[in-house]
Amino acid sequence: MNREHPRLRELFLGYLEGSLSALDQQEFWSYVDDPAFEQSMKQILSERFGEEDMPVHLSKDKQRQLLAHIYQYADGVVPVKSRSRFHWLPYAAAALAIAIMATLILYSIMGGNMFRDNRSALVVKEDVLPLGNKATLTLADGRAFDLSESKSGIVMNDNHVVYRDGTHEVVELPTNTIQQLVLTTPRGSTYQLTLPDGSLVWLNAGSTLKYPSTFNDQERLVVLEGEAFFEVSKSQAPFRVQSTHQTVEVLGTLFNVSAYTDEHTTQTTLVEGSVQVVDAHMKSRNQLIPGQQSTLQKNGLVEIKKVDMEQYIAWKDGLFYFQKTPFDDMMRQISKWYDVDVVYKSTIPNYTFSGRMGRNLSLMTVLELLNVSSVQVKLVNNQLIVK
Repeated sequence: MNREHPRLRELFLGYLEGSLSALDQQEFWSYVDDPAFEQSMKQILSERFGEEDMPVHLSKDKQRQLLAHIYQYADGVVPVKSRSRFHWLPYAAAALAIAIMATLILYSIMGGNMFRDNRSALVVKEDVLPLGNKATLTLADGRAFDLSESKSGIVMNDNHVVYRDGTHEVVELPTNTIQQLVLTTPRGSTYQLTLPDGSLVWLNAGSTLKYPSTFNDQERLVVLEGEAFFEVSKSQAPFRVQSTHQTVEVLGTLFNVSAYTDEHTTQTTLVEGSVQVVDAHMKSRNQLIPGQQSTLQKNGLVEIKKVDMEQYIAWKDGLFYFQKTPFDDMMRQISKWYDVDVVYKSTIPNYTFSGRMGRNLSLMTVLELLNVSSVQVKLVNNQLIVK
């Protein structure tokens, strides 16, 4: 793969300064697979900082610590420009070359990376694996079908429900009535659905989607409890996602809705196109543009802000993505994905976490990557106990 060195330099320096946009970050990380990536990083570091402080022999533990620190600094905790006055910057910057090699190893073995912004500790005597692809389809007459864990999703095909790969039919539906169907995922699992109009839905862990076997010409209405990513096919009939506290209205677009009933907010994140978010009491109607997120509080207050979209849709692609995520928010995600309860023995730690890692990892592996010293996390009898 032949890539221009000046562009790589621009992205890398922007990465060090924490000034890359979401798209630029994606482009930067795409260089990981380039055979020239490591050499280019070393060359840029050498040209900018010199080689006199370049560390040669580091243990794996030291590599991981350095990598965590580099990510912390690049995340804006300590701005690069202010650090340039300190004598240890060449060492820290040079260590990034070593750290990047550790990153490549972690990516290849673990399917991602995740590093803490602060310190915690870990005691683990058990382990938990995510379920993967698991869901239940319930028909209007109450019949329930446990869907195949070896399949990634189902498709509504006329009066048939089939798996996405077309290898097997789940159920045949009556042709003369519109059936109300319910797709449910347990905690620790995701599943995909193709709706009757061709729209695609990715259902996150612990979620439920109610939808008809056929849409009418006036509207396309689905009811969500939990979280889902929607890729809505274009049509003159409006597509509506109804949840407890709001309704999202679209014609054709890409967006994510997080509407868990056990959380304090409902979040709508727009990736492409346009949506209108209407609260359940019709007191507010807000139109979003790509990259914006609507956060609806249970008291009716609404906040519209620009966000890093990838942070809120990475789950669809099998990743945890934390960006200065508060400790309790991170633990809520972990709780849903690994189907464990989080118990705080004292106040919630005032720490944030940043980084990416694969959601196919075991809970023990995830917690080990969070392992430092000031917060103790213990897994006992399917409970994460935080002291």
